[in-house]
Amino acid sequence: MTWVYLVLAAIAALGLLQTMRGEIRSRRYLASSPEESPLQLSHLSTRLQALARDTRALRLSLEGPLRDGRHLDASVSIRDFDETQQILSDAAREIGDWIHELERLGPNDRAYLHDVGAQSEAIRALFEAEGWSLERKRKPGQPPLHKQLERLVRELTLFEERLQTPPSPYR
Repeated sequence: MTWVYLVLAAIAALGLLQTMRGEIRSRRYLASSPEESPLQLSHLSTRLQALARDTRALRLSLEGPLRDGRHLDASVSIRDFDETQQILSDAAREIGDWIHELERLGPNDRAYLHDVGAQSEAIRALFEAEGWSLERKRKPGQPPLHKQLERLVRELTLFEERLQTPPSPYR
């Protein structure tokens, strides 16, 4: 009966170690990340303000694995597999939610996005090219996952910057 308690203690210790490793990685990520300037939202409608916040959150969530130095395309150890897979699954869901949020915008908000050049077509095309999911296993001829994530981050950064552009006063 004592061995049962030892096994439970060992499982709890492993869980604690994984949690501590995750916290250390998070602290390292925050320490190495550049300062983000505050979002300029005062000129945006409520829905576009939410979109700007979601765009930044999505960009940061995709930057995390890239900046953390994870080898997303290579095989990972068993203990890191679940964590890496969860990050990719969460990121894919967030991108899908973000695209859905764009589709629900009203005509005035869409017109504003068009006027400031905040185009989402490239982001959608990159995600479609991934088959609407982010998988480490690549098909022949498919670009490496980290390259696709870098492209997504670049496009999201551009979208975020353009979304914050105030309308021209000379229109």
